Amino acid sequence: MKRFLLFLVVMATTVLAGCDKGDDGNSTPNPPTDEPTLEGYIEPYMKWGATRQEVKKAVPYELITDSQSGLTYKGVGIVSAYIYTFTGPEDNSLGGSTAMVDGKHVEELTDFIYDKYTFLYADESTYSIFFTNKDKSLMVVLMITGSDLMVMYMANTTNTALINKVPNQSSRASSSEMYYKILQNC
Repeated sequence: MKRFLLFLVVMATTVLAGCDKGDDGNSTPNPPTDEPTLEGYIEPYMKWGATRQEVKKAVPYELITDSQSGLTYKGVGIVSAYIYTFTGPEDNSLGGSTAMVDGKHVEELTDFIYDKYTFLYADESTYSIFFTNKDKSLMVVLMITGSDLMVMYMANTTNTALINKVPNQSSRASSSEMYYKILQNC
């Protein structure tokens, strides 16, 4: 059933994003992208500032929980759940998006995140690895919670010193080793 639902999401995405209409009404195919992908992993909705209602309309998965602290949706593929948190007046502005993934996918998920985002640093005390995107508008945190992986996405609205750290690519091996050791002990 999960594969069927994932197939439907992929097909819907393909149909909706497959081509653009130019001014002359002819279809123009989208250019190919070199963006890394991971089979079975769909990143969460990330339209920062979106209202709770906008998120509910945009996220196509089964809503599990709608509480004051946020929205939780049943995941697809290797994602077990998507969690959306809100900030601002009346907690109605999307401030964070999270994907929960089973720890058995640590190697491929870590590789995907490293390939897609810029590594900042690893914090062994919190079992977290911090990343940013090319324009430093996004913070991505890969964290171990029990036997699961949590991938948290947040807008860089405060231009924090953390985001502006110079990436240290040589730490990739040691941070990956940290994850493997921790998961072996879970």
